[in-house]
Amino acid sequence: MKMTEENKNNNSDIPQENNGELSVRHSKTLDLIAKIGCVAVAFFIWLYVMGTESPTYERTFSSIPVEIVNESGLSLLSGDGAYTDITVRGKRSLLNKFTTDDFRAYAELNKEENGSAGQYRVSIQYTLPGGVELESSSTSSVTVYLDNTTSMQVPVRVVIGDYMLEEGYELGTSDITTDISTVRVTGPESLLENIDYAKVEVSPGRVTRTVTCSGVPVLIDRSGETLKNNYVKMQTDRVTVTVPVYKYRLMELSASGRYGYFNSSNSSITLDPPAIRIKGEADSVDAASFNYVIDEKQIFEDGTYNVKITLPEGVESADGVDTVAITVKNIGMLTKKVMVTDILVNNPNGLEYEMLTESLGVTVRCPASLISNMTPDNIRAVVDLSGQQEREGNLLLPAVIEISYYGRNSYELGSYSVSIKITGKNST
Repeated sequence: MKMTEENKNNNSDIPQENNGELSVRHSKTLDLIAKIGCVAVAFFIWLYVMGTESPTYERTFSSIPVEIVNESGLSLLSGDGAYTDITVRGKRSLLNKFTTDDFRAYAELNKEENGSAGQYRVSIQYTLPGGVELESSSTSSVTVYLDNTTSMQVPVRVVIGDYMLEEGYELGTSDITTDISTVRVTGPESLLENIDYAKVEVSPGRVTRTVTCSGVPVLIDRSGETLKNNYVKMQTDRVTVTVPVYKYRLMELSASGRYGYFNSSNSSITLDPPAIRIKGEADSVDAASFNYVIDEKQIFEDGTYNVKITLPEGVESADGVDTVAITVKNIGMLTKKVMVTDILVNNPNGLEYEMLTESLGVTVRCPASLISNMTPDNIRAVVDLSGQQEREGNLLLPAVIEISYYGRNSYELGSYSVSIKITGKNST
């Protein structure tokens, strides 16, 4: 039986007998797979070696900030904020661990080389991690400007931001106070010359009482712009601000008698104005009142008296009114002068004395219907010696007038005194 050519090819992997010997044929597919496997293994071995053991790998790190080390004694005016790119050499396994933060670039200014204000070109130096060498850098130096260092006091100004007030309240913007009035600023002389003030902005929000808050001072130049410069330093980072909140209220004015003799049936008291508008901190305004006490015994006749309005501390007249006209009128009252001879002496210490005043002319005010019945028998004067010592001499002492008739409807006008001579102490 003969085998066709196709059968021979299909059975190429089957051992064939040839002259009594066994012959083995290899598969082309298996040979190809084996070759590809060898290449892959070799490639991965190469990657491993290059990734871990290659001593000549280079890597570039970008945007490394250049630090200005200023030991010159002058102020840095400009030059800060520069960046550089560096290319370093080392083992790949080591370089792959690093980031930009692991490298330091700096330009050092010293007093010997930079002794005066001006422009300088300063070389950039590098601090690298161990096992790393600098191959190249994009920048080898930076240009800096130095200025004389000075300091000054800058006034503090407060700016009010957002706030909300109820009706009848007012923000005391002209009376704002701060814990410090100035801030000390240090930096380049040319920059400090252009500073106008330090602005502190606060936002009290919704307020009904005086509020205390704090804010960060910001330097403002003479053109009104914010000075943003890293070379200028302030010694104060916060300012405490007290913003007063004022309340307005219509406060009624009143007057009354000291001894209670005045009443609606025998007198009339009117005030002009009857009320004033006051302003102050809320608690003080709420508690404020004004009542003028009239000494009935010193009102000899009807009239108008101008009286200064006294207000509590922290409260003021919102409209500038500081006096009130008080008009006093007697209703159905008359006055009468009575000679009083009944003078009683209160002498608990037993002093010997001689009464030098024999009588007093006392002016009495009482209802018109009763004035004719007022006699000396209804009045007496009382002198008190309880506070006197055993010292001889003449004394002028106040006399208290007592009216026993008509009760609270009658009273004396004016004040009175009597003369007494102390002669010693009663031996009995």
